[in-house]
Amino acid sequence: RNPTREELSRVHTDKYIDTAFEAFQQVSDGEPSVYLDSDTQVVEGTQDSAVRAAGVTLQAVEDVVEGRVRRAFVMVRPPGHHAESKTAMGFCVFNNILIGLAHAQAKYPDTIRKAALLDFDVHHGNGGQEGCDTD
Repeated sequence: RNPTREELSRVHTDKYIDTAFEAFQQVSDGEPSVYLDSDTQVVEGTQDSAVRAAGVTLQAVEDVVEGRVRRAFVMVRPPGHHAESKTAMGFCVFNNILIGLAHAQAKYPDTIRKAALLDFDVHHGNGGQEGCDTD
C-alpha cells in the first residue's frame, strides 16, 4: 500500500514532502534527474521505490500488531535511515523505519507504548537518531 500524506508527515515536514513530490513530478515530466541533496538523486522509478518502501513498512507494522504474522523483516531500497525530517540524505528519500514506528505509536497507542529502533547497518543512521532524539 502507499503511505498517506498524514503518515509521512508524522516524520517529515510538509515542506520536505512537497519538495520530494515536486522532484518526482519533474522527473515524470521529463527531467532526467533531480537532486534532493548532494547524494540523493531522483530518477525514473524513484517515486515508486520510495513510496512503496514506506508503504510496505507500514503494512508490516499493521500485519504484526494485528496478528496476521508473528514478525516481519522489511528489507527495502532505499532503506531510509539517513533521511531526516527536513531533508533527504545518503540516498534515502523517506525514513521508512521512523515512519513505521510513528505509525505503530499513532494507530495502536494502547498496544505500542514504547518502541526501539535497531539499525544494524555498518554506519550511523543519522535520520533515525534525529527522529528518536525527541521521543
